[in-house]
Amino acid sequence: MPIYLYLKTHQVTGLKYLGKTKKDPYKYKGSGVEWKKHLRVYGNDVATEVIRECATDEELSKWGKYYSVIFDVVNSPEFLNRIPETGIGHGCLGNKHSEETKQKISEANKGKVRNKGNVPWNKGKKGLQVPWNKGKTGFLTHSEETKRKIGEASKVRNKGNVPWNKGKSYTLEGNVPWNKGKSYTLEGKRRRGKDKGKTRRKKLNA
Repeated sequence: MPIYLYLKTHQVTGLKYLGKTKKDPYKYKGSGVEWKKHLRVYGNDVATEVIRECATDEELSKWGKYYSVIFDVVNSPEFLNRIPETGIGHGCLGNKHSEETKQKISEANKGKVRNKGNVPWNKGKKGLQVPWNKGKTGFLTHSEETKRKIGEASKVRNKGNVPWNKGKSYTLEGNVPWNKGKSYTLEGKRRRGKDKGKTRRKKLNA
């Protein structure tokens, strides 16, 4: 299985990484600690160039050391390699960019304009912005013109809708109360109460 010695260049920042892999070098993102951090921050827009295709680890180590010296990958501000590429190890793990890496990123970005054409919304504005309701008290009221427009719009919207009770009138004439002419004695009320109790108990026992 061939071992690829590759050179990756980040298309956004221009920083580079010299590495090796037995996988597809164009799909493989790289394993350098600083390089992987860089990808997390700036994305995966990377160009890959295969420098050497080696048959053995010894051959890879030979060419890796050679190009590490040629490119000066450890000291050059253009590279994010911590150590020369010899095919053995990738340095120590960490969670933050080292000061040296920060310096490399800073130098690589010098002269580049970011967010060109994007003007901050508050550029040139001084002091606090005035709230839309400053000086206004109570509820906002519609003007007479606005009220007239709302009324006309409501007429158009309700056109053809006839109220359900339009034309109907109601009087007490002819409406006989259900209990008209009925009188109840105290004994009758008690009897009806007992009957209701018996009916309720029958339903519960059914």
